[in-house]
Amino acid sequence: MRSKENIKEDMKTLKTPDTTAKSPAIKHTPTLASEFQAAYDFFNARLFNSELPDCIIVLCNKNKRTLGYYHKGQYVETTNGIRLDKISLNPQWFIERGIRCTLSTLVHEMCHLWAYNFLTPPPRAGYHCRRWGAKMKAVGLYPSTTGEEGGKEVGQSCSHYIIKGGPFDLACEDFLRKSPGLTYIHSVQFETGYAPLKVADYAKENPNLEESFSTVSPYASKGVKVNKSNRIKYSCPNCKINVWGKEGLSLLCGACESPFIVAD
Repeated sequence: MRSKENIKEDMKTLKTPDTTAKSPAIKHTPTLASEFQAAYDFFNARLFNSELPDCIIVLCNKNKRTLGYYHKGQYVETTNGIRLDKISLNPQWFIERGIRCTLSTLVHEMCHLWAYNFLTPPPRAGYHCRRWGAKMKAVGLYPSTTGEEGGKEVGQSCSHYIIKGGPFDLACEDFLRKSPGLTYIHSVQFETGYAPLKVADYAKENPNLEESFSTVSPYASKGVKVNKSNRIKYSCPNCKINVWGKEGLSLLCGACESPFIVAD
């Protein structure tokens, strides 16, 4: 049996694992969080006169068709019990839509945060009302159920388009002049071949990332996955009723009269 003295000598020769060497120079979680926090603070000051309370910003790609959403009071700060709102953004759309549209989604959700904190009574959960729409227009985003000109301005499901030369358009230009944009993108679009042709467009907005994009070219070379079925799944966002039909159908739910959206 080895003596205690021998064991102590052996312990002295053991090397402590060098975890510092393995730690990346860039801490990715705080870097990712700081970029969206910087964007939130910038647009809060520029478009909302710094009146919006702070919130939790997260990334979620659970629903592939959702660009982002707002949730009132979903988090609670444990030290003092303060409830915090949440804004969620879908990283799968960062490449497809580009930086400017991604930031416009952030401001879209900030308008929801404004509506639920300052309007009396607040809007119905998830509903895009005219009072919310008025704020959207004031900050330079035009509400539209189609995301283009001519769409309905209110509804349970509603997107927007950027007003050219409007407050957001000008503010975003200033923000991107000082900011490198978004450091992180979601790899799923490459792994599925969903949007390989969008790489060049995104690289124009992120010149520093162009070299990194080349590393995902093997995924893009797989090509876009094709739906072998001619049927598309449509879903009512309120009633969760699903129907299948050919591409390009315009459907309304018979129960709540909401427009069906293309589902996963």
